[in-house]
Order: sequence, then C-alpha cells, then structure tokens
Amino acid sequence: MIPTRPPKVLILATQDADARRWRESVLAAADVVWLRAGDVGPDEEPDVILTDDAALLAARDGSRDATFSRAAVLGIGAVAGADYALAADASPREIQTACRLLSEIAALRNQRDELAQFGRKVTQLADTDPLTGLPNRRVWQRRLSAVLAQRSHTDVPLWLAIVDLDRFKLVNDKFGMQRGDQVLVQAGAALVGGLRQRDLVARLGGDEFGLLLVGATAENLPAVFDRLRAALRDQADVAASIGYVAVGKSVPGNELFTAAERAMRSAKQAGGDRAVEGQPVGSVHPPADVE
Repeated sequence: MIPTRPPKVLILATQDADARRWRESVLAAADVVWLRAGDVGPDEEPDVILTDDAALLAARDGSRDATFSRAAVLGIGAVAGADYALAADASPREIQTACRLLSEIAALRNQRDELAQFGRKVTQLADTDPLTGLPNRRVWQRRLSAVLAQRSHTDVPLWLAIVDLDRFKLVNDKFGMQRGDQVLVQAGAALVGGLRQRDLVARLGGDEFGLLLVGATAENLPAVFDRLRAALRDQADVAASIGYVAVGKSVPGNELFTAAERAMRSAKQAGGDRAVEGQPVGSVHPPADVE
C-alpha cells in the first residue's frame, strides 16, 4: 500500500494568470507547488506536473528530464501525452482530487519500475560469477540448452570447449589464494578478449571455464585456441588445457560436455598447454591434438 501524503506539484502554464489560479486551487492540498521547472531543487522531484501545453513538457528542463519523467501529468484541456485530462474550466476541487489520485498512481508506477529494476539486478547477480564477473555455470547451461534447441534450424558451426588452467593448485599453494583469485580474473579477461562478442565465456567453477564458439570453422579453430593460450600466458602467466567438441544436431548437452571434459583431461595427460578435440559418445573418430 502506497502511503498517502500531499503531492508535490509542478505547474507549467502558457499564461501566468492560469498558473496563479491553478496554484490557488492545489495549494491547500499540496505539499509543495512550483511554478517553474528551474525552481525544483536538485534533490526534489514533482509527483504531478499540471500543464495546459504538451510543448512545455518537452522544454521543462533538459537536464532533469529523467527525474521529471517519474511524475504523472495532469492536462488542463487537450494535452497530448497526459496521464489524465480535465476540462479547461475544471473546478479547484476537481484539480485537487486529480492531483492527489495521480500522485498515488505515479507512486505505484514508480514502485513497479523499481521492483522490476530490482528483479533485473537479482537476476544479474544470480547469473554472474562474483569473482571474475563472467557468466556462471547457470548461464552456461541455459545458453547451451537454448542453442541445442535451435540446432536443427541452423548450419552455423558451433563448438563447445572446456578450458582448465594447468597446475593452478601450485599457484594457490605457492603464492596464496589472493594470487590465485587474481590469476582467475586475468584468465577470464584473457579469454573474453580473445573471442568475439557472440561467443560465450563462462566460469564453470574452480579454475574451469566453458566456451561456446559460434561460426568458427574446423580449419581456423586451432588458430583460435593458439591465440587463447597465448593470451593466457601473456595476461595471466598461466598455461591451459582445452578440450573441445563440435556441437551437432542431435547429441545431448551432457554428452557434449562429457566429451569435451574427457578431451581436456587428455590434453593434461599429454603435458598440458594444448587443445584436444573430443568426440561425443558413439563417434568412431579419434581425438585430434592441437599443440
């Protein structure tokens, strides 16, 4: 329930006489009445704008349009864009009542917008890894499910890759957790910087990152992974093992993930700092090693 209080009213009139008359109409029922936009203090905002000319709304004060946009607009006569309009000869009581009701409507509308903004922030926090600022595993799984659902409708190449930092435990053990966290942040930034905007980089947990690469061909993929591994060495002073698989039209996401992780482990067993292509369950093709 929105608490009721006297509204704050900004009057924008084409004639000074009308401005004074409306001021007398609302003064007894209003908390504050301003006759010019410039009179509204930097920490204040009107609940209701009372006007007889839509052009005055656009010209009210360009520096504070965002603030004034939260106010409800009461038109006197035909005013385009008004939330409600009264006749030009509206009585003081009608103007008072309309201002009070519109201020409550504006408060409800603003509360709705604030709740929606809060909801977006909550969703963003729930979707973001707090250390690196990257999308988290939840986003990764959602995005993977979405692209798999659309896979039968497109022939654009798509690759799933798992990136695991080599000997990361030694970094934590030798230099401490703070340095380890710094390496993770730097590694995430290096991966993002080495890919395109339409690709996805997510932190899956620990020192493991997930990639979804859109449009890369099998021929240029080794160069992509070479670039990523070089960026990791240069920016985070760390090597990485990468396992990757082509995303087909009928292989479930969990099988793709398992195949990519298996390929990543093969890369580690071969000495690390390399990319290995894996194959989903049932494939007869052997893994391809990209050093």
